Amino acid sequence: MPRKKQITKWEGRLGVWPLVVWYGERPEKGHVCYTRTWSTQTENWRWKSCRTKVRRPDGSLDPDAQARVIEMAKRRHDLLTGRVTETPVDALPPVRIVDTWAIMTGEGGRYPTRTTYRDELEAGLHHAAKVLGGDFAWLHMDEEAFTRVIRAKVKEARARRLKDGSPRGWNGFRAGVQA
Repeated sequence: MPRKKQITKWEGRLGVWPLVVWYGERPEKGHVCYTRTWSTQTENWRWKSCRTKVRRPDGSLDPDAQARVIEMAKRRHDLLTGRVTETPVDALPPVRIVDTWAIMTGEGGRYPTRTTYRDELEAGLHHAAKVLGGDFAWLHMDEEAFTRVIRAKVKEARARRLKDGSPRGWNGFRAGVQA
């Protein structure tokens, strides 16, 4: 019986020790590509996923994907050696509630197709924008803001039950009667 051909692992290195960046695919992680650098503080390797594979479904290598992984490794090597600095998070404008829907449903967004879940998500975002304000940045979402949104939703549900004339409250029990 003929043996199945073993696929050699694609990998490479940039730089010299200790400022070396190793890049390549990891078969134990489903052939997803990673970069790794040596951390002198922890005296251990630091792995970072490139979130891409360099192999096509037939097992051949994709040159465009290889170039992307090598570019990511070069960027990480430049950060490691101090040639460039990372863009600080403060330099980027925070994502606001009003921007969220366009990001999620736009070209390449997570929810391009209309579904029941997407409609519920849109209603939730509109509710949060109504309670917190459309210019509220997600960066500032904390327990207090989340509680305000939930309490406003409960208040709406109670008002809706009372308006319908239902003898039962929002939680199913008779209003004003305790068990």
